[in-house]
Amino acid sequence: KLIEKNYYLRQSAKNAYRSYLLAYNSHHLKDVYNVHQLDLALAAKSFGFSIPPKVNINVESKAGKARKKMKHVSSQLNYTRPRNPNDKRQFSRY
Repeated sequence: KLIEKNYYLRQSAKNAYRSYLLAYNSHHLKDVYNVHQLDLALAAKSFGFSIPPKVNINVESKAGKARKKMKHVSSQLNYTRPRNPNDKRQFSRY
């Protein structure tokens, strides 16, 4: 294909593909336009790629945000369990 042969066309198509994914992710109807459910192979094919290119879009899911928030909150609270004096293990799980 032409895009695979020409460097400048490939870079332009890659930038357009990345912009499309970012715009898709920023849409306010998240239940309809969910970037995590988007078929990336079909989207890439519409930009002329036979294989989806690697692009950095920095998209976070709600689950990732919740994990970050929980990690941040738990590090502020600094919960520790008192150690049992008879416990000889170096590491233990709760």
